[in-house]
Amino acid sequence: RLLAACTLAGFAVLQVATGKEIICVKTESGCYAARWSPDEHQILAADQNKILLFDAQTRAAISKPLEGHRYTINSILFTSDPRFFVSASYQQLLLWNIDTMQLVQEQRIDGYRAAMSPDGETVCTFGLSNIGESHKSNTEVWKLRVLEASGNLRQRECSENDDK
Repeated sequence: RLLAACTLAGFAVLQVATGKEIICVKTESGCYAARWSPDEHQILAADQNKILLFDAQTRAAISKPLEGHRYTINSILFTSDPRFFVSASYQQLLLWNIDTMQLVQEQRIDGYRAAMSPDGETVCTFGLSNIGESHKSNTEVWKLRVLEASGNLRQRECSENDDK
């Protein structure tokens, strides 16, 4: 089993059992999030506000960097359909098609991180806002619905904002 881990210089692929570094890939600004593709042939890595796609064996970039985020990307997650993934940064959740390497949809969020449900069909976005002396915890839940190959529909299921 292998693990992709972010470093200050890029990302590394490690053997879980031994901790041995198998691959080290340098990126322009380090790595902020990394994710294996479901077939384990590719690795997505966030280099500040760009997404890079690498071949897991050759370490070669597969496409030009994907741009669309205004701020640092904190999360990259695959959906239940492995052709699509989401990325999250401050106030942005983006849905991408990995086959075409195109942005499919953008959603404004009240947060900066995301987590995917085990079935890969629901995304929770979250983050903290500093308002004076208090901290506001923001959580939103999004139901992903990819109805066509272009993945052009996402429906917001519910929203919840908690003051904590």
